[in-house]
This record gives sequence, structure tokens and C-alpha cells, in this order.
Amino acid sequence: MNGGADTDQTKPQHQHLNSDKIQSFWDIHQHSSKKSIFIYGPYHPLHSDKYLKIRLMPKLLSERSEMFRFYSCKFFRTDFPRGKETCARVTIARQFNITNCFTLECSSYGYISKNSRATVQFREADLIEFGKNLAESVLEYALVTERDAKVKQGIRDRMKLRKSKTMRMVGGGTYPRKDPNNVSSAAKQGEPNGDARRLSRRKKSTEPLRYTG
Repeated sequence: MNGGADTDQTKPQHQHLNSDKIQSFWDIHQHSSKKSIFIYGPYHPLHSDKYLKIRLMPKLLSERSEMFRFYSCKFFRTDFPRGKETCARVTIARQFNITNCFTLECSSYGYISKNSRATVQFREADLIEFGKNLAESVLEYALVTERDAKVKQGIRDRMKLRKSKTMRMVGGGTYPRKDPNNVSSAAKQGEPNGDARRLSRRKKSTEPLRYTG
């Protein structure tokens, strides 16, 4: 045992990972009482921007597969229920600051058919098909969030530009001042400029009318 080893070599490997590049974490279990496939996820209050974010991927999955039941999903607080503080999804979420950390529960009884409401036993082909649906939902989630980020950035840019224009209109910015030495080509040729034309119209409007008989 080398007590003088480099501290960088003794650090856990997970500290060198970039959590921003980890989209989601899935801990797959089998459930012995409830039917269908569902998830347990983290809790975020309604006013949090993560409230809808953690529900988007399960919702996309429920639209792709009838084996997944969105209304059986639960989003727990980190301190509820008791005994779940050390489960994988809670531990990973705390250490890596990952929003989408789920426990995927697959029933040992089967899933509820949407048409007949009967319980259908899982087959190997069903589980393979669900795995494809899960991968497609993860990809769709990435595309949706990327598009949403671009739209929000575009809105922020337009608001910033509009705010800049408003500040200039009220005098908060700087307009390019007219240079008296900079005479337009029209003025050089003897043509009246805008100010001269306006002054000429004003004089005509104030002159009294003369009648000739």
C-alpha cells in the first residue's frame, strides 16, 4: 500500500464523468403484485421545471406500447417511502445530478390489454418489442428536448433584440448622430432635402389666400 500515491489516481472513477451527457438512468426490476410495465421516478414539485420533464419520457413510452401503463407510475420524494433512500435511482440521482432516474418495473403477471381489458401474459417477443419501444422513446425524448431548447433560445434572442430596440427608442441607447459636414448627394446638386421640403409645405399652409378679380 503506497501512502504517497497521487490523489487523482485514488479518486472514484465516477467523479470524472460528465453528468450533463447522461440523459437517463434505468434500473430494471420485476414486480410481483401490480400488472403491466410502469416506472418509479423522482419527485419534483409542480412549480419546478423538472415536474413535466420527468413525466415526458414515460408518457412517450405509454403512447408507443400498450404494455406500459402511465397511470401506474409513481414519483416519490427522496424520503418516501422509507427504505428507498439507498435504492439505485435515488443514489445515482444524488451522485450524478441526473434528472431522469427511473426504476422500471415489469409485472410477473402480464399486462392489461387496452381493448379487452384482459390480462395478457408476457411472451419473449413482447419483451423484445418493448425494448425497442423504450429505445425509440429515449431517442424521441432527446429530439423533443433539443427542439424545445432551440425554440426557447430563439425566443430569448428575439426578446433581447426587442428590448435593445425599446431602450434606443426611449433614449436608453445611442443613435448615430447626423454629421452636419456630411451633405447628401441630393443637397450637393441643389435639390431640397427633407427638412427644406417640410419647411416649404409649412409656409404654403400659413400663407393667406389671395383672390384676383
